[in-house]
Amino acid sequence: MIGNGFDMAHGLYTKYIDFYNFCMVFHNKDVEDIDGSFRKRIYHEFIDCGFKKSAVNVILKENIIRDELLRKMIDICKNNYWLNCIQNRQSLKDPHWCDIEGIIAQEIAKIVYISKHYKNRRMSSIERQEENNEIVDMFFYIVNHSKKDSLRLAIGEIKDKLLLDLHDLTWLLGCYLSKFLNHTKTKRI
Repeated sequence: MIGNGFDMAHGLYTKYIDFYNFCMVFHNKDVEDIDGSFRKRIYHEFIDCGFKKSAVNVILKENIIRDELLRKMIDICKNNYWLNCIQNRQSLKDPHWCDIEGIIAQEIAKIVYISKHYKNRRMSSIERQEENNEIVDMFFYIVNHSKKDSLRLAIGEIKDKLLLDLHDLTWLLGCYLSKFLNHTKTKRI
């Protein structure tokens, strides 16, 4: 297999940072923002992030990137648990912030830990200072984002949400590769 060094040598934006920057352009947008000048504004934000014009000209083509597709991309970038984890780690200057697979593995490990170690405890009995802060943060995420009373059911509900968010992120990556990179003019050898 050929790694992304080959892609980068040909002017393609295939680094994690490129995909992350792509997502962050959409992250603070609202679907209500889509109006006549929206595509131009997004285009200029991509240019400000270092993308070449040839890579982002597609955003101006409504026949390729329809408004419904833009709305879905905005929704995913705005509410995706995994993108929020990456953004949080990047803001904390974590040197491994762009290790998407590693972040997913760590978050899943937290859920497994919680399900094994807290299964017999009441959700209200956990204190913030207890054990590893990241584990407790995940615990409180589960408590605050679940509508279930049982920890086991709450964890199941959160696992479903995280899996859905992972599918959405995978879809978004596919969209990025097919819609944006597929229309990029590359250097000729």
